[in-house]
Amino acid sequence: MAAWCGLRRGEICALRTADVDLAANVVRVRKNRVELLESSAKFNKDPKTFAGNRDVTIPLHPHPHLIEHMTKWAGRERFFVSRDGSPLRGNTVYQAFVRARRKAGLDIAFHDLRYTG
Repeated sequence: MAAWCGLRRGEICALRTADVDLAANVVRVRKNRVELLESSAKFNKDPKTFAGNRDVTIPLHPHPHLIEHMTKWAGRERFFVSRDGSPLRGNTVYQAFVRARRKAGLDIAFHDLRYTG
């Protein structure tokens, strides 16, 4: 979602299952997950700008992987969830990215994935 659809980490964490329309090949970005560093507060909010509220076309090549994710791992309400079904944390996404980046031998930031999309 970050690389091929250009979603930010908070948008990925806030993504609702209903926002992913695999029949129409569209992801509807409507919320952003916020996790404050100075407290344990976590909440969803509207995107910062009007342009942040958008529909993104899903390229064809990740489509089969998203179908598999939808059928096997997506939560009832959230598309990406932790193993216990709770909302996915931004740090969880980041740590998975760091492991994949290291394995691929790349030196990029998570936000750099957006430029691919």
